[in-house]
Amino acid sequence: STVIHQKAGGVILFVIRFLNSLNKQGHLVYCLESRRWTWDLEKIKSERVSEDFVVHTTLQMNSLPKLVQIGFMSAACLGSNFNASILGKTIEDEEFDVCSFLEIGKDGGYIEESGLGSFSWTHDQIQQAAYNLIPPMQRESFHFQLGQRLLENSTNCDVKRDVLFFVVDNMNKGKDLKLDRGQMTQLARLNLQAGNEAMSTSGFHSAAKYLQQGINLLSKDSWIHEYDLTIQLYDAALDTYYTAGQFSNFEVAVKQPLTHAICFEDKLNSYHHLVRFLTASGRSEEALETCLSVLRTLGVEISPNANAESLLTEAISVKEIIRNSHIHNLLDLPKMEDFDKMAAMTFLNTAVLCSYETNEIIFSIVICRTVKMSIQHGLCSTSAVAFSLYGALLTCPTLSDFDEAYKMGRLALMAIDRLNAFRMKPNVFLSFYGAIAHCKEPVQASIPKLLEGYEVAFALGDMERVTGILQLYA
Repeated sequence: STVIHQKAGGVILFVIRFLNSLNKQGHLVYCLESRRWTWDLEKIKSERVSEDFVVHTTLQMNSLPKLVQIGFMSAACLGSNFNASILGKTIEDEEFDVCSFLEIGKDGGYIEESGLGSFSWTHDQIQQAAYNLIPPMQRESFHFQLGQRLLENSTNCDVKRDVLFFVVDNMNKGKDLKLDRGQMTQLARLNLQAGNEAMSTSGFHSAAKYLQQGINLLSKDSWIHEYDLTIQLYDAALDTYYTAGQFSNFEVAVKQPLTHAICFEDKLNSYHHLVRFLTASGRSEEALETCLSVLRTLGVEISPNANAESLLTEAISVKEIIRNSHIHNLLDLPKMEDFDKMAAMTFLNTAVLCSYETNEIIFSIVICRTVKMSIQHGLCSTSAVAFSLYGALLTCPTLSDFDEAYKMGRLALMAIDRLNAFRMKPNVFLSFYGAIAHCKEPVQASIPKLLEGYEVAFALGDMERVTGILQLYA
């Protein structure tokens, strides 16, 4: 035991691995006749052992059949946990048998079953030892080919769900190989798909990594030859950069679509995130100026020099429209279908945020205009926010119409479901439970709803509403 301890350095995994090695070489065997272990101490002393557990384990794996080594290398590339069916899709040799490989891996103490069809390495050092079986100069190509085989052997449905990240992560590690234009475009598209998938599960930093990789893979003339892919990558990346707080990447990326997009419609997403970025950066006046400029292009004129008289005219107008339409009938209005009008609603909602602290008059006019557009041109998801904001506006000291405010707020809550406006829930909850509900309900009743709004906002990456609700809750 003293010799084993000295050679293995007291590391339990190394001890077990060394004992197994001695057993296979016949230096340590169990004698059935004497019913005890016997050993050749001199041979054990002379046994050369690497001081590095990883190196020692790699040498042991090198003595295994070639197909078993290929299995270990492929499994190592799939991560600390891997699925048996996915592993099978990564190896093209028809003689490779997944079940036999897994049995050898388990018997040797390299891997263990962690669930139905799922396996994990018994230690991260063993995974590293398996990975070291791949010659360093061949690792990039090994990863890329593994990802390609997995992609080719998977259905479209699989790629969208189970194997997408395995495919992209491995192919990305081969990005520095001499790939042809088609391969670069394919990999960029896969990174877009992975980025969108990560965003859908609130993995914002992972999404940013994939989308940045996709952008890096684009050719210099992608705005000409791969326009749709390029605009989709930049649109998704801007959303992700902003949400993840990667503002330096955002500032670089936002210039591209604003410069190269072929039509104003394709620039709208970039302008929207630019306004949010400017507001978050404390440049609210610049954000508001940009927002009003976009609205003018979309056919909605709001003067940056609007005064109290302009506000009074707007307020009287919207109040008259609501009276003629009757509050209880508003949700029966038709859906908004005009693209420019829907885009304008988005920018009006954004203008509320950037005008809140900089221009009280424009702030109020924007709210009135959003309600008016909803009634005149049809309802959209932003209409729910418009109704709640208008209700909050009616609670201000100069108006103090609490009954009407509460009716508009309740209308906004119903609109979330009626208009399928789940993403607008944080906005509506912030306005209703933060500014309206306490006029008619106990303040304590609003707290759980504010927390619900916070959780939805956080999951959606809506940092403005996260901050707003936290301020109220505090």
